[in-house]
Amino acid sequence: MQVGSELSTQEIDDTTNAMMIFSLDNTTHDDSGDLQIDDTNVATSTLMNPLLLNLIFSYMDAPTLKTSVRPVCTLWADLGAPFLGRKTTQLFSERIKCDTEVPETIGLATFHPKLAKNVKLVSCTCPCDSPEVLPRNFVAARPEIARHLEELEVKIDSSFLPGLHKMWRSKAHLFENLSKISITAVLYTDENADSILTGSYPTIENVKMISIRMADQDRDGQDKLAAAISQQLVYSTPNLQEVEVEAGFYLDFSPCKKLVKFKYTFIKFLDWETEERSEVVEIDKVVKMLESCRESLTELSLSQVLLEDFEDDEDDDEMPTLLLLPSFPNLTRLSISSMEVYRLGDCLCATNLPNLTHVSLAGSVKQWFALTDMFSHLRHPHVGVTSLHLDAAYDGDDDHANIGTEIVHLFPSVKTLQLKVTLLEYLHMDDLEEISLLKQTLRNFAP
Repeated sequence: MQVGSELSTQEIDDTTNAMMIFSLDNTTHDDSGDLQIDDTNVATSTLMNPLLLNLIFSYMDAPTLKTSVRPVCTLWADLGAPFLGRKTTQLFSERIKCDTEVPETIGLATFHPKLAKNVKLVSCTCPCDSPEVLPRNFVAARPEIARHLEELEVKIDSSFLPGLHKMWRSKAHLFENLSKISITAVLYTDENADSILTGSYPTIENVKMISIRMADQDRDGQDKLAAAISQQLVYSTPNLQEVEVEAGFYLDFSPCKKLVKFKYTFIKFLDWETEERSEVVEIDKVVKMLESCRESLTELSLSQVLLEDFEDDEDDDEMPTLLLLPSFPNLTRLSISSMEVYRLGDCLCATNLPNLTHVSLAGSVKQWFALTDMFSHLRHPHVGVTSLHLDAAYDGDDDHANIGTEIVHLFPSVKTLQLKVTLLEYLHMDDLEEISLLKQTLRNFAP
């Protein structure tokens, strides 16, 4: 088993050389000329060697670093802080209650700045008091911890979004080593939805991953400010490699020339004011969003989620929109779920996706979405696909028994097939003819 270390081979060599120097510095010669070694000084020098200590601390877990390393001395406390910081999370939060004027602060009052490698920022507020500032303990600590921060997780009520915008816009105390940003905005109120953002964000060169999630949306327009902040973040992170978005808005990734992984989940919700469902995903905007990063993407995932549990009573006769993916020359993995919302066009071919090897497709069983619906528009085979994962309903229709043969024709090189078919409730599987038809349908996947 290989254990990761932050020290390079050169650094390890330097550690060995440093140990030799420390040893030679603690040697003397007696009257006869024999070499004498001061064991106490050698041991002490070795235990205070920063390069050696960094190597040792990199293998330790969080409890050991906290209880057995940092209390030893100030040097060990300082050297052990970054390693402990990467294995723990510093929480900054304020809880405001309706009957109090002073917020309850949550988090350490004082700590070593190097411990703030992973920070979680949580803002909780009472409905009758919605401040726009971030937790004061975080604001006070930011000058000391900003340059040490590597991962930032934010979970805030939408009333705090203006404060979040001010933080990203500020050119003081930049997050120069930040590599991962996770933002969850609880859209409790829409009073800031029409706020106008001014100024761009300073470039954050080291950010490689951004995750954005909108929660509890129940009205149109609640996410406007969050969408604007998210777009500005994308514009300020030119070295972005991975993005996850769960929202009802669409982003422009044209500045992100290094984006390789993209997961997009469209949110569909019930508007509690009009008691109407929000509009479905706009395929043209999805395609435009994907066009801006199609040259670099290697992994793509598309899906839809319902924020509220309501029946989908759309007109059954309405034809779903056709999704035609743009060409992705480097895409290797594709996952599409919620396929009942749209139909996949004839775009899973070698011409359009020449390097595609892994495909995962799924539809809603509640909508009786069968395998035949999934492949109704595919015509051109792809010989490069070696892994296929399918999740759909089984409708027991005689005319669909050959769907397995059609899928084998479309993906003749598949070596790994994961097939999940859910029997619809109206089927009578105690009927021998129904059982025989099901067996024949499955048998056609392995002719």
